[in-house]
Amino acid sequence: MSDVKIPTRPNVGFHALPESAPKDIVGNSMDVETENDNYSAPNPLKPQDDAMPPASTTTQPPPTTVVVTGPLVANNNAPPSIDMNNPKERYILHKRLRHSIYGEVYAGIDRSTGKEVAVKVSVLKLLQDHTSRNGINVMEDPMHEADILKAIGPHPHVVRLVDTHQDAKLHWMVQEFVNCGELFDLLVKMGHFNEQISRHFLLCLLAGLQHLHRRNVCHLDVSLENMLVGDDGYAKVCDLGLARRFVPGTLFPGSEKCKPGKINYMAPEIYAGRDFDGRLADIFSTGVVLFTMLTGHPPFESATLEDERYKLIAQGRLSHLLSALRMTDRVPNAAVDLLTRMMAYDPSRRPQSVEKVAAHVWVKGTNSS
Repeated sequence: MSDVKIPTRPNVGFHALPESAPKDIVGNSMDVETENDNYSAPNPLKPQDDAMPPASTTTQPPPTTVVVTGPLVANNNAPPSIDMNNPKERYILHKRLRHSIYGEVYAGIDRSTGKEVAVKVSVLKLLQDHTSRNGINVMEDPMHEADILKAIGPHPHVVRLVDTHQDAKLHWMVQEFVNCGELFDLLVKMGHFNEQISRHFLLCLLAGLQHLHRRNVCHLDVSLENMLVGDDGYAKVCDLGLARRFVPGTLFPGSEKCKPGKINYMAPEIYAGRDFDGRLADIFSTGVVLFTMLTGHPPFESATLEDERYKLIAQGRLSHLLSALRMTDRVPNAAVDLLTRMMAYDPSRRPQSVEKVAAHVWVKGTNSS
């Protein structure tokens, strides 16, 4: 199998950077991570009393809030001696990025290197009980994610694990900081991507998935929200908390209660509770990502034949859907063919590997009509 190749990046319009050399590399939501977004978490750089929400606010904090305290300093200079096993001493947490299911995600500095990092701090008991801060049973597991990242090793298009720490109350997962944020946010800012930019980010995603699939790991939560963009214009796959190891040729058992992923990216076999091949589910979700990049709109609400938009896709009538949405000018015929295959209702009709997707004429850029 050949590696997924990513040509020189296009100008995506948010950084004026020199072109880099071509790379040859292997290549409605169920998540509750953004729940209660109006809540302002305590700032670990301030005393706790100073960080509480104003008394006038009507927003209630979540049941459990991670408050990180310790010898945090406001500069990047490492002291003469750092306890590398003490995350409160090693990392400066200077900004809360978002809530997570079990706690908070911070931007910080690794005082031992001076490099920026992203730190996911989870309440250990919630994590071990698979219970969110609001008492909801969830599947995502940062400890499992860290184990997966250690097992598969680093890759240019998968967010790198730096370290993990754990004490009696908290679990810390430290990763590289990818500084331009989610691909979803970039798409919202631009409205939709042209073919060149869509192809570029698709290849980044395929390269990251190829690295996982070659190591018998499927992501199962592929989405625009789970791709981070760096200031070099390349994207990395992130959030492997739902990833699973698979045995080639063996299906995962379906479940009506435990369905990994986000509903509007989820493969129909997972949504219906049927047994599934995780790699083909990833390819389906990648098709949803590509459609959304090209059009600026999700293709459906859920991949069921009761969903009128997905029914058209399943019937091979994607062009009719695009016509109804008045978006035929954004998706050329070759891309319609690829999307129809990737989002097929029957998994056996999809491209059977990321290499098959990468070999399609539209992805190779040899046919855009």
